[in-house]
Amino acid sequence: MKLNELMKELQYGESIEVECKKASNSLPKSVWETYSSFANTNGGTIYLGIDEPKNNRFEIMGVDCPEKIIKDFWDTISSDKVSSNILLEKDVRKECVDGKYVVIIHVPRADYKHRPVYINGNPMKGTYKRNYEGDYHCTESEIKSFFRDASDEGMMVVCYQDIQWMILMEILYRCIGMHLRYIILIMYGIRWIIKTF
Repeated sequence: MKLNELMKELQYGESIEVECKKASNSLPKSVWETYSSFANTNGGTIYLGIDEPKNNRFEIMGVDCPEKIIKDFWDTISSDKVSSNILLEKDVRKECVDGKYVVIIHVPRADYKHRPVYINGNPMKGTYKRNYEGDYHCTESEIKSFFRDASDEGMMVVCYQDIQWMILMEILYRCIGMHLRYIILIMYGIRWIIKTF
């Protein structure tokens, strides 16, 4: 990869889909929070071996042993560190940029059935999302929403609710021409139907 190609990718700095980490000779621990946040949000790319000083200009530091970092990454992601490994071999690679090696990890957005992607075996403390250029803990309601959306039962509840409203609308449509007392009786019946569902 050429220096100008990398700088073009990084021209807007870190963002909701770009994260840079120094990582000279080991895999940074914070890489797993970023993995979780990218997987749970829109996906993104992690660059190891690039530092972002305070002036928002990137500096390519390089990694000393990219093969070791890549092996450590695959060993860890294949363990119980993360709830789900959604990566393929092509998603993790090394690139030589200006004589220095950079490890590039592309994290796709996880399929809804795999979310939430969390770390350390604890979804309540290890589920992250990406906002602007940072990794943030998900709230309890966001985590519950992930689990609800991932289950087939959650999808069925949505379908049942849609069917209820369609039935209600059809009944109301047919009742408009009827006498008022019939409408009141039907409304009581609808209330009973909704309670039983």
